[in-house]
Amino acid sequence: MLFLNGSMLAGVFEDFVFLRIPPEEQDALLSQFHELKRFEPNEGQIMREYMAMSETLFSNPVIRKKLIKRAIEHVLQLPPK
Repeated sequence: MLFLNGSMLAGVFEDFVFLRIPPEEQDALLSQFHELKRFEPNEGQIMREYMAMSETLFSNPVIRKKLIKRAIEHVLQLPPK
């Protein structure tokens, strides 16, 4: 897992990289990137501030950079822990 200012930013779970994305932006991203999904580490347990990227999506450097940049911007807005 990767932390920024004491808050979890990203990590790897099974075959996915997950990123912290504001919940209010997730629907738009889901419609734009079909390989992106809400992060659900256990069935029925959705982590509402996180989205999971497939290996295919993560392999695209333009998309990867865009999503990581947004996750960093979001976490930097959170109060430090």
